[in-house]
Amino acid sequence: MKNENAAKQQFLKAKDVAQDFFGGTISYGKVLTMTKAGILPAKKFGRVYYYTLDALNNWAEKNMNSHAWKGMSK
Repeated sequence: MKNENAAKQQFLKAKDVAQDFFGGTISYGKVLTMTKAGILPAKKFGRVYYYTLDALNNWAEKNMNSHAWKGMSK
């Protein structure tokens, strides 16, 4: 069952996260900065970071009122 869920996961790249998840409110560079700082959940394969929509949604729920949301601008 776990493998079926993994197959259904939607993987996003940093540009997708900036445009689709954050609706363009933060830049691609800011997404990478937050990822490298360990703020956003991602896995790195080679030189590319991959994000799952489930992990991003969980992160957003946990951090909605935290400092991670403050100062988010391009």
